Amino acid sequence: MFEKRLEVPDFEYCKKLKELGYPQDGGDWYWIKLITWGKPRLIYPGDDFDELVGLSEKEFFVKAPTVGELGKLLPDFVEFKLNGKFWIKDKENYRYLVNDRNEANARAKMLIWLIENGYVSLK
Repeated sequence: MFEKRLEVPDFEYCKKLKELGYPQDGGDWYWIKLITWGKPRLIYPGDDFDELVGLSEKEFFVKAPTVGELGKLLPDFVEFKLNGKFWIKDKENYRYLVNDRNEANARAKMLIWLIENGYVSLK
């Protein structure tokens, strides 16, 4: 069964990716919060979303990249382990480990670290 919350990172990681320059166009999933909502919701907006909700009501709109979209940005030296851990490998030394309850969060955390440490550029 498809679990959308396991296919995209949690809001805080998506927000950080946006701050680091992750493109906000295209894709299918977004974290959105309307002024009248208490917390962000993960939605698949479709073509009619902007017609249903005025832009003035949107407190924020943040792209939620999928596991596959994140995987395309991870360089070859990032090795995915079946036990759910990501490693950055520098020759034979492992320099950074990311572990999380789901793969999307782990990939997002890894990408954030790579960007912040100069291994990956989103520009």
